[in-house]
Parts: sequence; C-alpha cells; structure tokens
Amino acid sequence: MRSDPLPPTPPAAWSLNRDPALGHLPQVVNRWNLASKAMADSHAFEITVHVDALPGLAQSVNAHLAPEPGPIAALDLLALSQDTGRAELLLTFVFPTDQALSVLAEEHPELRASPTSVALGYVVVSARAHEDSVDVSFFSTSHALAAAMRESDHVRAFFRSLARHAATAEVREVNEWNESRPL
Repeated sequence: MRSDPLPPTPPAAWSLNRDPALGHLPQVVNRWNLASKAMADSHAFEITVHVDALPGLAQSVNAHLAPEPGPIAALDLLALSQDTGRAELLLTFVFPTDQALSVLAEEHPELRASPTSVALGYVVVSARAHEDSVDVSFFSTSHALAAAMRESDHVRAFFRSLARHAATAEVREVNEWNESRPL
C-alpha cells in the first residue's frame, strides 16, 4: 500500500465514470485501488442458457422492457456472446412499484414510469458463448440500481422466473465482492 498522499488531480491512469441513468457527477475511479475508501457497489443476476432456449429468454426479458429502444431478439444475445470485444447492451426494465422501487423513485423521480411502475434503467447485459450455451449477465454498478436489484421483490421475482430458461434451472446472484449464490 502506498503511503504517499494521492495527487490533487487524477493521473492519466485513472478514469472518470458517470452513471447516465442517475445523472451523477463523474467519480474518479482508481484502477489500482490505491487508498480506496469505499468498495464499488454492484449487483448482478447471471444465467446459463442453452442456445436453443435463447428465444424464450429474449421473450421473457422483452415482457419487462421499456418500450424504447425496443425488444431484443435471441440473435442479439447470441451476437453479443460472440463479440470478441467488450460489447454490452443497456436495457431499461419496468416493474410494478414495491417498497424498494418506491425508495428508488423517491430518490430519482425521473425513473417513475407511471404512477404504479418504476423504470430500472441502464441495466447492463453481457454475454459469453460456450460450445452449446451462453452465459448471460444482467448487472448494474450504480449504488441506487444495485440496491433495487438486491431489495425489490418484483425485480428479484422476475429474475428468478428466468430460471425456467436456464440450462441448470438456476439464476445466480453475484454481489460486489464477486460472491455468487443461487437466487
């Protein structure tokens, strides 16, 4: 661990992150985790799906998506999994309001989709291909959205329902320490 003080301005090896969903000001992220005072907050739901089950997964996901930018297709998930870069999709889900989503909407009124629903925006989707299956991950690194993913009964029930498409009949929940457990 370094004992010298951090410089007043971020060095070039640091990067700036902005959460467009919540309009936060940029935060300095230290790539080497030098003198870090807080752990980044994140939450993910991961599922392994046989390639032939991707259409059903896409259909289930589309049932909870906001109207814009439109539905996803199985081919979108397959193409995402085969991209050799770091391609990701950004999706906005809409859920009926529950206690956790009410807290989110109170803190961020722009996420209220209607009087009875809240948008969980900028959920990042990544995918990785295997021989005959695809690992699909839905995650957020925003503190507010990660908290909603952890605490909302409606959000958790939706992601738990995706297990019917899973090769192992299981959705895994992954916390900010990369600890995984069945949802």
